[in-house]
Amino acid sequence: MKKKQLFHLIILAGLIFFTVLSIFIVRILRVKSHASTSMVKLPTFCMDQYTGGTFCSSEIKYQKVLINYFHPDCEHCQYMAASFVALHRQMNDISIIMITTAGNDQIEFFVNKYHLKDIAHLNVLIDNNYQFQKLFGSSVVPSIFLYHDRNLIYNICGEIKISYLINRLND
Repeated sequence: MKKKQLFHLIILAGLIFFTVLSIFIVRILRVKSHASTSMVKLPTFCMDQYTGGTFCSSEIKYQKVLINYFHPDCEHCQYMAASFVALHRQMNDISIIMITTAGNDQIEFFVNKYHLKDIAHLNVLIDNNYQFQKLFGSSVVPSIFLYHDRNLIYNICGEIKISYLINRLND
């Protein structure tokens, strides 16, 4: 009799485990599905600017948009920031939006070190509410998303040459 009860208890525990696991997987897939469908078009968002105030995606001026998710401590992100400055004259018709979860002190140091203030069409935003992953489906730094006419044309997680991205946007 005890063996039968133990067997039923094991079966019940297994069913509960697989039910909880299934619910968890479905939730993850829903978030990923939402992110992948929402990033096909440039998502609507508002985030804090590191200098104060709020920046919303509705304020984007150009048809070509480069969104860079970064962190000031990331060496790949540092290389890409230096490239933005070096090539910014070739990017005059591209809105550059850099988004990070870093604190104001780190961002201020990063912006000053790489002279990002010199690029008029570049905005550095703080993702205080951690909405980037929900909107874009990635939290890897660096992550790059290229949009033309608010449609996604390219995205990559990891370092890439800025000159390649410029060419992609100009094709």
